[in-house]
Amino acid sequence: MTYYQFILLCFLLFFPSPLSAHRINPRQVPSLAPLNKTALLPSLSSLNLSSVLSKAGVQNLTYLPNLPAACNSSSSICPDISSHNITLDDCSDPWTLCHCPSSNISLDTAVDRLSQIPVGLRRYIATITVMPGDSRAYTLLSGDINIFGDLPVEAWIHESAHAFDFALNVSHSGSPQWLAAVGNDSCVPDSYSATDLVEDFAQHALLKTYTLFNNLPPFPTSTKCMANQLAYVSSLALFNFSTFFGNTCAIGTNDGARHIAPPLPPSNVTHSQQVQGFAARSLRTLGGSVGFSICLVFVSWLINCDIYLW
Repeated sequence: MTYYQFILLCFLLFFPSPLSAHRINPRQVPSLAPLNKTALLPSLSSLNLSSVLSKAGVQNLTYLPNLPAACNSSSSICPDISSHNITLDDCSDPWTLCHCPSSNISLDTAVDRLSQIPVGLRRYIATITVMPGDSRAYTLLSGDINIFGDLPVEAWIHESAHAFDFALNVSHSGSPQWLAAVGNDSCVPDSYSATDLVEDFAQHALLKTYTLFNNLPPFPTSTKCMANQLAYVSSLALFNFSTFFGNTCAIGTNDGARHIAPPLPPSNVTHSQQVQGFAARSLRTLGGSVGFSICLVFVSWLINCDIYLW
């Protein structure tokens, strides 16, 4: 993740911060040196979580006429990039997703991937930008995630773990406790975990997601060689099964989460909200000014006829 590491180094150079007694400010970047550790698996990308994790329902998808600041830089590469607010049925705080029409995945697929991230982790994501290109991704200290190409849900969970890591003025991957845990172990989950402390933490979050769901790790051999890392991650309040896989982002902890409002009761999802969601989906399907005009006429007809779509 070379671009991500470059961004982190820039913050280190221009925003130095002193060490606190127990944690490192995320702008004082953890060591990006490779970890000299044995990998238990070649990769965690084949965990096949997409086939088992349920999708949160989409309550509302609204087209935004103006791009959020987090997506402005992408508009120079993709002039017709669009932005949307997505409200899922486990949280009334919407997620903003910017999508380039020439991306390797459709907007619907991007929404599906977002909806499969467990709500306990998804609540830390800021803005998501989906762009065409070779498959890669990076997450900024702001919690903004940038996805290129067609990445599986495992990669989306990995990037969400970075957003969680950077959510407060202290980072887990930069803490003395994490440094000690890694230092006292002889192995890491997979080859990518050995990139550095930050990537190792995010891969452990992905591994913990799998382990929580399946109640066992995906390794054919003993995990004692990374027992300290596993213990550190397991000690985090994030990985409480009932809230991690729960049905609300209103967990009640002031831990830097960016989406904390409880879901709307089904009865509070109004006709107009349903029509707005349908209009947004129709707009991206039809495309262009002609499609938009047709969509507006259709929506007006629906409202006048008081027809319920669901």
